[in-house]
Amino acid sequence: MIRTFTAYVPARTLLLGASEAFLVGLAFVAAIILRFGGDADLVLGYEHGLIKIGLVIAVFFLCMWHLDLYDGQFLCSRFEILPRLLQVVGIMSILLAFVYYTYPQAQLGRSVLVIGAILVVLLVFSWRQMFFSLLRQFNCVQRAIVFGTGSFAIALGREAKRRPELGIQLLGYVDCHNQSSEVDGLPCFGTSPSLPEIVRGNRVSRVIVALEDRRGKLPIEELLRLKSQGVVVEKGDDFYESITGKVALDSLRPSSLLFVSGYHLSGLQVAVRRVVSFLFALVGLAIASPLMLVAGIGVWLDTGRPVIFR
Repeated sequence: MIRTFTAYVPARTLLLGASEAFLVGLAFVAAIILRFGGDADLVLGYEHGLIKIGLVIAVFFLCMWHLDLYDGQFLCSRFEILPRLLQVVGIMSILLAFVYYTYPQAQLGRSVLVIGAILVVLLVFSWRQMFFSLLRQFNCVQRAIVFGTGSFAIALGREAKRRPELGIQLLGYVDCHNQSSEVDGLPCFGTSPSLPEIVRGNRVSRVIVALEDRRGKLPIEELLRLKSQGVVVEKGDDFYESITGKVALDSLRPSSLLFVSGYHLSGLQVAVRRVVSFLFALVGLAIASPLMLVAGIGVWLDTGRPVIFR
């Protein structure tokens, strides 16, 4: 997981995004070559073709993000990728049409856009099918166990299983109470004294501590020994926040809030945040206004006024 600003993004999702940016650029370079042949170098160099392709890539990723194609629910679903990719191409075409109407010098040409859009759908769809297969083939996953069997541990385990892009293979739970041999469909490996043997026997590389009550139950020495051997030991609260973007309120303790920064902001900090938020809102409004106009017209034609609800 890589922290970007205040959000955590799986490293493989960033890798997928970077590779797809390359594929989109490659698709439109190929489209220019197919359309202009020997004059393609003139279009790419003297007519700023690469900058125009960069604009297309930016709009493409804006649409991909808007349609949740980097969300765990749809990231590697074969049945969702192709329809959503077609929607991405459609929305991208509408946005680019508005941009080209406003700035005619930024356009690549209709034939280039059509050829490029077809190549983008074929390349991105094929690459999505290959990407996670390659990661699984080269065993680029972390074998993990959840230390704890309470409601929070089960919720955390379900989130981890629901997000295959994290690259975490959840093997099961370590049951401190030894209540059953299975928890939420996964094996329960035993009690805390056998934790080192469980880690070694199952080649575990990550232990997620999700005990609801740690007093007198957390095997500090065993966990420190495992950590010194290269095993990642992570608090369940932090892991849950990193994969969902939400705070696990049920497991929140007053002591964990004591040393959190940001309780008090100076007047200057508040003013700077307000100005930055206002500027970002203006930029976002300028970028989204063409799409908002189209959506407003669609609402008006479909259901009539009012178009904007509050």
